[in-house]
Amino acid sequence: MIPIKVPFLGANDTEGVLLEWEVQAGATVALGTTLCSVETTKAVIEVTAEAEGLVYPVVDAGGQVTVSQPIGLIAGHPVDDARGALAAFALDAALPATGATRKAELLLARHGLTVEDARPYANGGRVTEEAANAAIAARHTEDARRGFRPVERVGIVGGGSGGGALIVIDSLMRSGRARAVAVFDRDPALHGREILGVPVVGDSSLAGRWCQEGRIDAVVIAFNRDLAQRQASFETLEREGARFCNVIDSTAELRTGVTLGRGNVILGRAYIGACSSLCDNNFISGGVWLEHGNQLGSHCAFGPGVATSGNVTIGDRVRFGTGIFVEPGISIGDDAVLASGAIVTDHVPPGQVLRVEYAQSLHQSSKRAR
Repeated sequence: MIPIKVPFLGANDTEGVLLEWEVQAGATVALGTTLCSVETTKAVIEVTAEAEGLVYPVVDAGGQVTVSQPIGLIAGHPVDDARGALAAFALDAALPATGATRKAELLLARHGLTVEDARPYANGGRVTEEAANAAIAARHTEDARRGFRPVERVGIVGGGSGGGALIVIDSLMRSGRARAVAVFDRDPALHGREILGVPVVGDSSLAGRWCQEGRIDAVVIAFNRDLAQRQASFETLEREGARFCNVIDSTAELRTGVTLGRGNVILGRAYIGACSSLCDNNFISGGVWLEHGNQLGSHCAFGPGVATSGNVTIGDRVRFGTGIFVEPGISIGDDAVLASGAIVTDHVPPGQVLRVEYAQSLHQSSKRAR
């Protein structure tokens, strides 16, 4: 569709009167056909067709018009409502730099998606409302595959003092799936304050009650230093009937076949490789890379920059420091602690505190044994 617009009328004229239409509504015209004329104070200007097609006027003869005003349209197919079609076209063309219609951008934004998310569904390269709906439907299908369901109001448990609540709230703001409405923290000094605009409403013991009363739809645990306490909080809230949601930053990447339990936090630029499995209540910091086929238990915590190779098995309540590398096929037992900077080349027994010095010694002993 091409709008018919009032052309340039002269240096001192910005408006005129549409004298008459030379063609009837619905008539077929060729490129260059005279469509109508506009009279100014000094001249009569002809308006010609910029393409071939069917003509549909939207301004009657005798109407006042201004330069660049749409006065009709040329369509490639019959149009029942020319004014409505022209208005829709004007709205669609509002943001040409993005290659998306305004309606599509607004629709995508409401669902936490971008124009690039809808680009694969675009017909002819322009992202329309139809392409946006297709991208949203695909997102919902993928969410269902991973065990998500729509969540609107989330309560954040703990993490107010250590910064965990802040980064979880930030990810929720970016995700488009949910919004944080309350923080529950045992530190009384935080009560009555706000974290990124979210109020700290009281002790964590209130979280279960808020779920029961329908004031929140789900909870997620934000503290990650004491993993035994993290597990205890999870189990207490579970007994109280709380539902746990997964918080996944919009920049995190979960590949094909990934499965998740409940209450997992996966922060910015994290990567979960194909066919990996995470159980419940894990805290994955930014920049963590878990390769394909990893099997992760529950209540674990990862510092930034941890990278595991393929087919690594990790037990429950395992703590990873920052900047750790794990070789393929390694098994790490329950309650193990891996210090920052460790390079893990052999299996780690349950409860083992793996310091950098110990990791190097373990590697040397393994080499001698071979």
